[in-house]
Amino acid sequence: MQCVNFALEGEPLCHPHFLAAVDLAAQHARSVALSTNASLLNKSLLSKLSAYTFSLITLSLAGSDKESYARFNCGGSFTRFMRNATDAVQTFGDVVCLHSVLMAQNLQAAERLPEVAEQIGVSTLSLACLREHPGARAQGITAASDEDLLRCLDKICESAQRLKLNVYFDGQLSKPSFKQWFAAHGLTLPTDLSCHLPWYFASLLSSGKLFPCCGDFQPQSAELSFDGIFNHPYLRMLRGHLQAGHVLEACVKCNHQVQCICGQVRFN
Repeated sequence: MQCVNFALEGEPLCHPHFLAAVDLAAQHARSVALSTNASLLNKSLLSKLSAYTFSLITLSLAGSDKESYARFNCGGSFTRFMRNATDAVQTFGDVVCLHSVLMAQNLQAAERLPEVAEQIGVSTLSLACLREHPGARAQGITAASDEDLLRCLDKICESAQRLKLNVYFDGQLSKPSFKQWFAAHGLTLPTDLSCHLPWYFASLLSSGKLFPCCGDFQPQSAELSFDGIFNHPYLRMLRGHLQAGHVLEACVKCNHQVQCICGQVRFN
Protein backbone atom coordinates (compact mmCIF):
# COMPACT_ATOMS: atom_id res chain seq x y z
CA MET A 1 0.00 0.00 0.00
CA GLN A 2 1.09 3.57 -0.62
CA CYS A 3 -0.15 4.92 2.72
CA VAL A 4 -2.24 4.01 5.75
CA ASN A 5 -3.97 7.03 7.26
CA PHE A 6 -5.19 6.97 10.85
CA ALA A 7 -8.28 9.18 10.92
CA LEU A 8 -12.08 9.23 11.33
CA GLU A 9 -14.16 7.80 14.21
CA GLY A 10 -12.84 10.30 16.72
CA GLU A 11 -9.31 11.01 17.92
CA PRO A 12 -6.89 8.23 16.81
CA LEU A 13 -4.47 8.87 19.67
CA CYS A 14 -7.15 7.85 22.19
CA HIS A 15 -6.99 4.25 20.98
CA PRO A 16 -5.08 2.12 23.53
CA HIS A 17 -3.25 0.21 20.77
CA PHE A 18 -2.49 3.14 18.49
CA LEU A 19 1.29 2.65 18.50
CA ALA A 20 0.94 -1.06 17.77
CA ALA A 21 -1.34 -0.23 14.85
CA VAL A 22 1.15 2.29 13.45
CA ASP A 23 3.93 -0.27 13.76
CA LEU A 24 1.88 -2.86 11.87
CA ALA A 25 0.87 -0.38 9.16
CA ALA A 26 4.48 0.70 8.69
CA GLN A 27 5.39 -2.90 7.85
CA HIS A 28 2.93 -3.00 4.94
CA ALA A 29 2.82 0.57 3.59
CA ARG A 30 5.40 2.99 2.24
CA SER A 31 4.26 5.62 4.71
CA VAL A 32 1.68 6.35 7.38
CA ALA A 33 -0.45 9.45 7.97
CA LEU A 34 -2.33 10.85 10.92
CA SER A 35 -5.21 13.25 11.51
CA THR A 36 -5.26 14.46 15.11
CA ASN A 37 -6.51 17.30 17.30
CA ALA A 38 -2.99 17.29 18.86
CA SER A 39 -4.28 17.27 22.44
CA LEU A 40 -2.31 14.07 23.20
CA LEU A 41 0.58 14.71 20.80
CA ASN A 42 3.15 15.45 23.51
CA LYS A 43 6.95 15.22 23.24
CA SER A 44 7.05 11.66 24.57
CA LEU A 45 4.64 10.40 21.91
CA LEU A 46 6.33 12.45 19.18
CA SER A 47 9.63 10.82 20.08
CA LYS A 48 8.10 7.37 19.57
CA LEU A 49 6.39 8.36 16.32
CA SER A 50 9.60 9.82 14.91
CA ALA A 51 10.75 6.26 14.20
CA TYR A 52 8.18 5.99 11.38
CA THR A 53 7.89 7.62 7.96
CA PHE A 54 4.91 9.97 7.96
CA SER A 55 3.77 11.41 4.64
CA LEU A 56 1.20 13.69 6.29
CA ILE A 57 0.23 14.78 9.79
CA THR A 58 -2.93 16.88 9.82
CA LEU A 59 -3.60 18.99 12.89
CA SER A 60 -7.33 19.70 13.14
CA LEU A 61 -8.37 23.05 14.56
CA ALA A 62 -11.82 24.65 14.57
CA GLY A 63 -10.95 27.75 16.63
CA SER A 64 -8.01 30.13 16.58
CA ASP A 65 -7.94 31.45 20.14
CA LYS A 66 -8.86 30.27 23.64
CA GLU A 67 -12.51 31.31 23.36
CA SER A 68 -13.26 29.79 19.94
CA TYR A 69 -11.20 26.69 20.74
CA ALA A 70 -13.26 26.04 23.87
CA ARG A 71 -16.46 26.32 21.80
CA PHE A 72 -15.53 23.29 19.69
CA ASN A 73 -13.21 21.35 22.03
CA CYS A 74 -15.00 20.80 25.30
CA GLY A 75 -12.39 20.48 28.02
CA GLY A 76 -9.52 21.13 25.61
CA SER A 77 -6.70 23.61 25.98
CA PHE A 78 -5.68 25.97 23.18
CA THR A 79 -2.36 26.55 24.94
CA ARG A 80 -1.67 22.80 24.91
CA PHE A 81 -2.65 22.58 21.24
CA MET A 82 -0.21 25.33 20.32
CA ARG A 83 2.61 23.72 22.32
CA ASN A 84 2.04 20.22 20.91
CA ALA A 85 1.56 21.53 17.37
CA THR A 86 4.82 23.48 17.53
CA ASP A 87 6.65 20.40 18.80
CA ALA A 88 5.12 18.30 15.99
CA VAL A 89 6.42 20.72 13.36
CA GLN A 90 9.87 20.71 14.94
CA THR A 91 9.85 16.88 14.86
CA PHE A 92 8.34 16.21 11.42
CA GLY A 93 8.78 19.45 9.47
CA ASP A 94 6.80 20.14 6.30
CA VAL A 95 4.64 17.00 6.45
CA VAL A 96 2.63 18.74 9.19
CA CYS A 97 -0.28 20.88 8.04
CA LEU A 98 -3.07 22.76 9.78
CA HIS A 99 -6.64 21.85 8.84
CA SER A 100 -9.93 23.53 9.67
CA VAL A 101 -13.54 22.81 8.72
CA LEU A 102 -15.28 26.09 7.93
CA MET A 103 -18.81 26.50 9.26
CA ALA A 104 -21.22 29.30 10.10
CA GLN A 105 -20.11 29.26 13.73
CA ASN A 106 -16.33 29.65 13.24
CA LEU A 107 -15.80 31.91 10.23
CA GLN A 108 -14.74 34.92 12.27
CA ALA A 109 -12.19 32.83 14.18
CA ALA A 110 -11.06 31.13 10.96
CA GLU A 111 -9.85 34.45 9.59
CA ARG A 112 -6.99 34.26 12.11
CA LEU A 113 -5.86 30.76 11.09
CA PRO A 114 -2.91 32.00 8.97
CA GLU A 115 -1.48 33.72 12.05
CA VAL A 116 -1.87 30.48 14.04
CA ALA A 117 -0.14 28.57 11.25
CA GLU A 118 2.77 30.99 11.32
CA GLN A 119 3.09 30.73 15.10
CA ILE A 120 3.36 26.92 15.10
CA GLY A 121 5.61 26.92 12.03
CA VAL A 122 3.49 25.13 9.43
CA SER A 123 3.59 26.28 5.82
CA THR A 124 0.33 24.70 4.64
CA LEU A 125 -3.23 25.50 5.66
CA SER A 126 -6.02 23.17 4.54
CA LEU A 127 -9.65 24.31 4.57
CA ALA A 128 -12.86 22.40 3.95
CA CYS A 129 -16.58 23.11 3.87
CA LEU A 130 -18.71 21.53 6.58
CA ARG A 131 -20.66 18.46 5.52
CA GLU A 132 -23.78 18.79 7.63
CA HIS A 133 -24.93 15.68 9.48
CA PRO A 134 -27.36 15.03 12.35
CA GLY A 135 -24.61 15.03 14.99
CA ALA A 136 -23.40 18.46 13.92
CA ARG A 137 -26.89 19.94 13.75
CA ALA A 138 -27.64 18.59 17.23
CA GLN A 139 -24.73 20.69 18.51
CA GLY A 140 -25.87 23.80 16.64
CA ILE A 141 -23.18 23.47 13.96
CA THR A 142 -24.34 24.44 10.47
CA ALA A 143 -22.82 25.15 7.08
CA ALA A 144 -21.89 28.73 6.23
CA SER A 145 -23.53 30.50 3.32
CA ASP A 146 -21.47 30.66 0.14
CA GLU A 147 -21.28 34.44 0.41
CA ASP A 148 -19.94 34.39 3.97
CA LEU A 149 -17.59 31.52 3.20
CA LEU A 150 -16.03 33.26 0.21
CA ARG A 151 -15.66 36.48 2.18
CA CYS A 152 -13.75 34.50 4.82
CA LEU A 153 -11.54 32.91 2.15
CA ASP A 154 -10.67 36.37 0.85
CA LYS A 155 -9.42 37.44 4.27
CA ILE A 156 -7.56 34.18 4.85
CA CYS A 157 -5.78 34.44 1.50
CA GLU A 158 -4.85 38.07 2.14
CA SER A 159 -3.06 37.07 5.35
CA ALA A 160 -1.62 33.88 3.83
CA GLN A 161 -0.02 35.87 1.03
CA ARG A 162 1.67 38.15 3.52
CA LEU A 163 2.89 35.17 5.57
CA LYS A 164 3.86 33.12 2.48
CA LEU A 165 1.60 30.17 3.30
CA ASN A 166 0.09 27.61 0.95
CA VAL A 167 -3.68 27.42 1.30
CA TYR A 168 -5.75 24.56 -0.05
CA PHE A 169 -9.52 24.57 -0.25
CA ASP A 170 -11.60 21.39 -0.27
CA GLY A 171 -15.13 22.29 -1.28
CA GLN A 172 -17.89 22.07 -3.84
CA LEU A 173 -15.89 23.64 -6.64
CA SER A 174 -18.59 22.96 -9.20
CA LYS A 175 -20.87 25.54 -7.57
CA PRO A 176 -21.35 28.65 -9.77
CA SER A 177 -20.48 31.00 -6.89
CA PHE A 178 -17.21 29.18 -6.29
CA LYS A 179 -16.37 29.17 -9.98
CA GLN A 180 -16.93 32.94 -10.10
CA TRP A 181 -14.70 33.45 -7.05
CA PHE A 182 -11.89 31.44 -8.62
CA ALA A 183 -12.16 33.32 -11.89
CA ALA A 184 -12.21 36.70 -10.11
CA HIS A 185 -8.94 35.82 -8.37
CA GLY A 186 -7.14 34.62 -11.47
CA LEU A 187 -7.31 30.95 -10.49
CA THR A 188 -8.03 28.12 -12.88
CA LEU A 189 -10.10 25.21 -11.71
CA PRO A 190 -9.00 21.71 -12.73
CA THR A 191 -10.81 20.61 -15.87
CA ASP A 192 -11.40 17.12 -14.50
CA LEU A 193 -13.55 17.18 -11.36
CA SER A 194 -14.54 13.53 -11.70
CA CYS A 195 -14.04 11.27 -8.70
CA HIS A 196 -11.21 8.74 -8.67
CA LEU A 197 -11.36 7.78 -4.99
CA PRO A 198 -13.03 4.33 -5.39
CA TRP A 199 -10.01 3.25 -7.50
CA TYR A 200 -7.30 4.04 -4.96
CA PHE A 201 -8.80 4.88 -1.58
CA ALA A 202 -11.07 3.29 1.01
CA SER A 203 -11.82 3.79 4.70
CA LEU A 204 -12.04 0.83 7.05
CA LEU A 205 -13.93 1.45 10.27
CA SER A 206 -12.95 -0.25 13.52
CA SER A 207 -15.99 -2.51 13.11
CA GLY A 208 -14.57 -3.93 9.87
CA LYS A 209 -17.07 -2.00 7.76
CA LEU A 210 -15.97 -0.35 4.53
CA PHE A 211 -16.41 3.25 3.36
CA PRO A 212 -15.39 4.05 -0.25
CA CYS A 213 -14.48 7.52 1.06
CA CYS A 214 -15.53 9.57 4.06
CA GLY A 215 -18.74 10.62 2.32
CA ASP A 216 -22.29 9.84 3.36
CA PHE A 217 -22.36 6.20 2.29
CA GLN A 218 -23.85 3.27 4.16
CA PRO A 219 -20.95 1.17 5.50
CA GLN A 220 -20.63 -2.29 3.98
CA SER A 221 -18.88 -5.33 5.44
CA ALA A 222 -15.50 -6.01 3.84
CA GLU A 223 -12.96 -8.80 3.74
CA LEU A 224 -9.84 -7.47 5.44
CA SER A 225 -7.50 -8.13 2.54
CA PHE A 226 -6.37 -5.97 -0.36
CA ASP A 227 -8.34 -8.00 -2.89
CA GLY A 228 -11.32 -8.19 -0.57
CA ILE A 229 -11.44 -4.40 -0.31
CA PHE A 230 -10.56 -3.38 -3.87
CA ASN A 231 -12.88 -5.95 -5.45
CA HIS A 232 -15.68 -5.46 -2.94
CA PRO A 233 -19.09 -5.49 -4.72
CA TYR A 234 -19.93 -2.05 -3.30
CA LEU A 235 -16.77 -0.44 -4.69
CA ARG A 236 -17.29 -2.20 -8.01
CA MET A 237 -20.84 -0.80 -8.11
CA LEU A 238 -19.57 2.72 -7.40
CA ARG A 239 -16.92 2.51 -10.10
CA GLY A 240 -19.54 1.37 -12.57
CA HIS A 241 -21.78 4.36 -11.80
CA LEU A 242 -18.89 6.81 -12.01
CA GLN A 243 -17.64 5.39 -15.30
CA ALA A 244 -21.17 5.74 -16.68
CA GLY A 245 -21.35 9.36 -15.54
CA HIS A 246 -24.01 8.73 -12.89
CA VAL A 247 -23.85 11.00 -9.84
CA LEU A 248 -25.05 9.20 -6.73
CA GLU A 249 -26.94 11.02 -3.98
CA ALA A 250 -24.02 10.76 -1.55
CA CYS A 251 -21.73 12.36 -4.16
CA VAL A 252 -23.85 15.47 -4.80
CA LYS A 253 -22.35 17.46 -1.91
CA CYS A 254 -18.92 15.88 -2.05
CA ASN A 255 -16.03 18.06 -0.93
CA HIS A 256 -13.23 15.90 -2.37
CA GLN A 257 -12.19 18.55 -4.88
CA VAL A 258 -9.02 20.09 -3.49
CA GLN A 259 -7.51 23.18 -5.08
CA CYS A 260 -4.59 25.38 -4.09
CA ILE A 261 -6.00 28.88 -3.69
CA CYS A 262 -2.93 30.69 -2.39
CA GLY A 263 0.80 30.12 -2.37
CA GLN A 264 1.90 27.64 -5.01
CA VAL A 265 -0.23 29.35 -7.65
CA ARG A 266 -0.34 33.02 -8.53
CA PHE A 267 -2.99 34.82 -6.47
CA ASN A 268 -3.94 38.21 -7.94
